[in-house]
Amino acid sequence: MKKFFLLSFILVLTVLPVVVLADDDDGNGPGTSGSAVEIKNPIASPDLQNFIKDILEIVVTVATPFLVVMIIYAGFRYVWARGDVAEVKKAHDIILWTVVGATIILGAYIIAAVIEATINQLKAGTSTAYVELVDRQT
Repeated sequence: MKKFFLLSFILVLTVLPVVVLADDDDGNGPGTSGSAVEIKNPIASPDLQNFIKDILEIVVTVATPFLVVMIIYAGFRYVWARGDVAEVKKAHDIILWTVVGATIILGAYIIAAVIEATINQLKAGTSTAYVELVDRQT
């Protein structure tokens, strides 16, 4: 089985460049068009700040239903435990780690939002904390 995957991997590595360079837009084959190569950015975000924000929004969007399902599942585990201490402990641990995960995910989102607001404020040059500090010193 390992040999099959290794041979498949080697085959893909050797055939893929040929397939990718099979034809150019002008139909004369690879590298004959004489035009410059243009690499398009597949990421829609113009800068790192927006890219991180987009990634965190995706994570929060995907994680929220999962967190809800895990809390419901832990509730069922409580019901199914019927007083068994070990099963109640498992249900309690599921809820605990679900809440910890939710805290980490939402905390990361909030921290990113605060950093984004700070960066935008510094870009605009209207930092109120700096203005208040200068006013106190004068």
